[in-house]
Amino acid sequence: MVMCEAVHLWPLVAWNQLTKGTRRWYLAVLLVLGVVRILSISVTISVAGRHEPDIIDEDFVTSLEDDDVMFLVNSKPQGPETGQEILDEQSHLQSEFENLSEPVDNRYNNIILDDEKARASTKHPKTRKSPSENTVLSESPVLSSEEMLKAEEDFALRRKRMRGTCVKYGLGKYRTRGSADSNFRYPPSANYDVLYIDRKDGLTYCPVYKAASTSWLHNLCVLAGADPHWLNNKTLHISTVARRFWPQLEYDVAASVVPGTLRFMIVRHPFDRLISAYRDKLENINVGREHGVLHFHESYGKKIVHKYRLPNSTVQQVRLHEESHLPKPAGVEPTFQEFVRYLIDIDLALYADDHWMPYYLFCSSCYIDYDVIAHFESLQRDQMYILHKLKLETKIKPSWKHLTKGKKTEALREIYMKTLSERERKMLFDKYRIDFEMFGFQNSH
Repeated sequence: MVMCEAVHLWPLVAWNQLTKGTRRWYLAVLLVLGVVRILSISVTISVAGRHEPDIIDEDFVTSLEDDDVMFLVNSKPQGPETGQEILDEQSHLQSEFENLSEPVDNRYNNIILDDEKARASTKHPKTRKSPSENTVLSESPVLSSEEMLKAEEDFALRRKRMRGTCVKYGLGKYRTRGSADSNFRYPPSANYDVLYIDRKDGLTYCPVYKAASTSWLHNLCVLAGADPHWLNNKTLHISTVARRFWPQLEYDVAASVVPGTLRFMIVRHPFDRLISAYRDKLENINVGREHGVLHFHESYGKKIVHKYRLPNSTVQQVRLHEESHLPKPAGVEPTFQEFVRYLIDIDLALYADDHWMPYYLFCSSCYIDYDVIAHFESLQRDQMYILHKLKLETKIKPSWKHLTKGKKTEALREIYMKTLSERERKMLFDKYRIDFEMFGFQNSH
């Protein structure tokens, strides 16, 4: 191999034309080149085996919310891995989680420093103060034995409904040749990268965005050792902090760890989630820039308007009375109807953003057997059940940020759904039909 490389480097040198003394010099040079080559390979493998954090522009990160940062982390190009690199990475993860206390302290200090840098360079624009921006703090009630039993019965029914829907449509590990409906795409394996896996406390969480994800990412940071007061006053977004505390695991490691934990997800009425995502990300570029609206406008809003807005059409945006004090939309934002037309046309399995990807796709619910499927309608009880089951009542206190429930949510749904035609409402339901069936929601529209 070394001789071949040397001949490739010096093709003009003819061995038969060299003198005896020159041949000795030539062989010595080849030996040196061989040693250098071996050393360079060793250094490359050593460096590749280390776990280096992704380099992210912090100024850009502070303009995004929750899963936007997760998208950046996942978008890092991945090259071919050698067996040694995989072993080194798994060894690193193993040592990191077996000795959790010290690494958490180090990460916490680093995150605080990063947050101070972000705070120094971040402007604070006006924030939407709408019904979807409430914060609800619980008084940490203790569930009675009857309430625990009722919760377990509800969870059993929800698990049965989930499995039944997977079987009905032949999705994930339930796929068979005789599946009733082959029109629904489904990935070939579970996506563990989106999960937050706390091996120390035996907890796995799938963060459905716009469904109390901020609150539970906050809880996971507290479990990792973060100061709750600092979390409430940080500048870095909670998903950035949570992912640094709980980095993604290799597929094989996650596949072996997740079944031994309590697995849970939180869902809400699919249309309520879509409306919440639209309001926060696309409705008004002059409000909520700290939530990444400019990023979403560039990535989605402009394209939606270009494709679905008719020339010289009159734009009618929903304007709530309690938001009259906020800046008006610039007029370049998509309407809710245009947003829905975009959702109807795209393949949600391939092109949907995490904020409007169906639950059954995002959380791999036909691969992962979730123990607790929490609903907004019973969120306080469901959350307390999880804390009691894992004996975490003294470590974290239940709280919900950006939460809207009850009549306000239903009223908001009515306002936005009325902007759609009957045909559009039916087609939108068909796109999210599996979520409605799998999680027991009714479509009244």
